Amino acid sequence: MSQDKNVNNDLKWDSGTFIIMKNFIVIALLSTLSVCLGAVVQNAQFPINVGVLEPGDWVMISGVNRSNPQPNFVSQVTVRHQLHPNYKVNMVKFIDRAPETGGFISFVGGIGTNFVTFVLTSQRGGGYHYSYQLWGHDTTGADVRHSLESAECTMTVDDGKTVKTYNCNEIVH
Repeated sequence: MSQDKNVNNDLKWDSGTFIIMKNFIVIALLSTLSVCLGAVVQNAQFPINVGVLEPGDWVMISGVNRSNPQPNFVSQVTVRHQLHPNYKVNMVKFIDRAPETGGFISFVGGIGTNFVTFVLTSQRGGGYHYSYQLWGHDTTGADVRHSLESAECTMTVDDGKTVKTYNCNEIVH
């Protein structure tokens, strides 16, 4: 009889053990939540801005770079834009059009000059699809008026089903 009493006492949890287990469960739930939120943010198409806009800046150049996945290869492209010496680029805006591929911007240089370079790189076996805009202005102070009107670009297929919708801009001079 006395052995049964000792066995039961050994299996009882004290209040300290209960609090530790309760904290462990809360930490596990918060970790799971942060992973889920990270996946949502990663798949969102938020712009990545490098540099700071100045009053009067406008989109000077826009473009798209894309690389399809290739097994066991890392794809990389170096993009260089040299503008007239009277122009200065203050910001480069990137939008990752295919975040699920894992591509990333590995270098940006030349902000504040007329010669901008950036490098896009894929994960091994992955690809990338980025659109970009170079924002800046004429350093001579010429009264050149540029503005942007928001537009929504939609890509569709023959049956009328929308595949992707992007927010894009149209330059109006």
